[in-house]
Amino acid sequence: MPTMTADIAEPVAEREEFDAPEIPGAPTAPPGDFERAQPLPAEHRLEPLAAGEPATRRWAFTTAAVLIAVGFFVFTHAYWAPAHPGIDQNGYLVGGRIFAKTLSTGYLPASPFHYVGGMWVQTEDGWVYPKYPLGIPILTAMCFWIGGEANGPILTYYVSPLCATAAVLGMFFLTRQIAGSFAAVMAQILLASNAVMLQMTNNPWSHAPAIGFVIWGICCLMWWWRYDGLWRAALAGFLLGFAVLIRYTEALLLIPMAVVCLTKLRWTNWRSWLRCATPLFAWLVPVAYLLAFNKLAMGTWTGYDTTNESTGFDATKLADKWRGTLDQLYDVGAYFILPLGLLGMLLLFRFSWKIGLFLLTWFVPGVILYSAYYWGGGNMPRMGYLRFFLTLLPPLFVAACWVMTLVPSTSPAKAGPTDGPLWSRLARALAVPVAVGLIVGVTAALSVADNISELERQFATQANLADTTNVVKLHTRNTPTSDVILFCDGAGGIMNTVNHMQFATGFEMYLASAFSQTNQPWMRRRGNDPDQPDPLQPRRRDYLREQYAKYSDADLVAEQNKVVSQALSKGKRVLVLVPESQAGAFTRRYVKDDAPFRADILATWKEPVAIPEQADRNDRRPDRGGPPGGPPGGPGAAPPPDRRARANAFLGGVNPARPMQLLELKRK
Repeated sequence: MPTMTADIAEPVAEREEFDAPEIPGAPTAPPGDFERAQPLPAEHRLEPLAAGEPATRRWAFTTAAVLIAVGFFVFTHAYWAPAHPGIDQNGYLVGGRIFAKTLSTGYLPASPFHYVGGMWVQTEDGWVYPKYPLGIPILTAMCFWIGGEANGPILTYYVSPLCATAAVLGMFFLTRQIAGSFAAVMAQILLASNAVMLQMTNNPWSHAPAIGFVIWGICCLMWWWRYDGLWRAALAGFLLGFAVLIRYTEALLLIPMAVVCLTKLRWTNWRSWLRCATPLFAWLVPVAYLLAFNKLAMGTWTGYDTTNESTGFDATKLADKWRGTLDQLYDVGAYFILPLGLLGMLLLFRFSWKIGLFLLTWFVPGVILYSAYYWGGGNMPRMGYLRFFLTLLPPLFVAACWVMTLVPSTSPAKAGPTDGPLWSRLARALAVPVAVGLIVGVTAALSVADNISELERQFATQANLADTTNVVKLHTRNTPTSDVILFCDGAGGIMNTVNHMQFATGFEMYLASAFSQTNQPWMRRRGNDPDQPDPLQPRRRDYLREQYAKYSDADLVAEQNKVVSQALSKGKRVLVLVPESQAGAFTRRYVKDDAPFRADILATWKEPVAIPEQADRNDRRPDRGGPPGGPPGGPGAAPPPDRRARANAFLGGVNPARPMQLLELKRK
């Protein structure tokens, strides 16, 4: 190992003074014999790379890290609203609402016309479950257990922001163990300003909770690597195991966990084997529960097995997508930092092969896996694909900040740190932090500026939906949830009002178009190959086609009238929530002169927030693909004209500032 300067390494005794806690009960040698007087570690410990720091410096940077995390929460909260129209989010959140009451995410729909989100899968006996793992539903259920029906939905929408904020803070403590406090703050800023992080923070998807659990799990794993302690090992294993409950692919973190366990192991000590297996045992607790639940409830190990998505990885996709994946990671995912991070990971092997291997096995397997995945690439909006890589960005940022603070300090200098006039010494002392600060600051500023318009657009969509929710709840505040049926607007394809309203209200839910042959054609389409991966379950598509084939258009109208009449006879309320422009069409179709009920207008209003036009500035440089048969980046390489519209449709949802209307169907 090459000799490192005092800026990189320090005497073991000095490092122990600040970093290494004593092990209670450890044997010591007689005073005066320094080598034998050291505590005997239970397992091999990781030697830190960063120089020891005085307590005042550590506390000062810790305070700065807390302030950065708080600032991140305050900034992103300005774009927060307790609603989201997403089809994926419907699966997570409605499953959590059900889990809060039944400790299961499944239910049996009242009829084939009952609204079931597109990301739900159907069992042979007709029950439906979200295809996603249990992590987000469990966190959602906890919000309902704490806040009840009144506050549970709102608390749920704080899960992602709080987990993202925890990840930003955890990034500091993780990086400090490798690169010191200053580099840790820089890595924290890179994560907090990252485009993917900003856009996922207020989104009740799985990505923000996943990075929160992953970073703190890895942080605890590093602490155990350095200081021992079974409680650290158990906590690390449980947090990383719960991350698998949030996203199945976080199981790849078993690889860096194995690196830690194997490098700590004392191979001839059987007790060491048991202690080093502690993280694995703790990891297995949530994972075993997840697999058992899936097998008993759905008959498969994962919900993705029923859509063939769990086998949607192949080498052909990897060969086709690897270049595009790297381009997207550099352009948006880790702008400017990607090459520095890769350089840092490789250079780390020169100073600590253990840490280098640890970071590399955290980053590389996940990148390869998602590059080989059937989903993503092509003309898909970038966040539709890059969101999968969010938990793979921290090792890049750690390595990049380490190498930026390492390289200048290892360069030979003609003058020592105490030579020359005061101004010269100050200049040398400030050169590295100023240079690194400028690089990180410019990168962060560009990222934030490029994402403001998208954050504003997402806020407008979600704020309008939250406002609509408040209107509906105002008119049903004295009615039990089980006594309301809601026919809800489903315009917008996979991003629509009904996805959120089903979660926020808990009402029995039907699409306003449910009793029509034009209802959800994308849910009833025939797949190209039932054995190929598809987000929509083939069994559900076939079931819906079979059910709708039984009815003529007149029969469907009669079925709708039957559902309404039966509900009214039981004393339930029947509401209709649609854009004002569609209310007339609904009443003309279903509320005819011979119908036993009428439609009364409860409220008419306009959504309050106008959605700004998206600038689509996530592309800092032209697409490098070029036109077919032309040079990379040449004329014709611009995105297709509908790219902006497709980006809006994917993450934004419904149309801006629509006039809405709430109707109630009552007996004549």
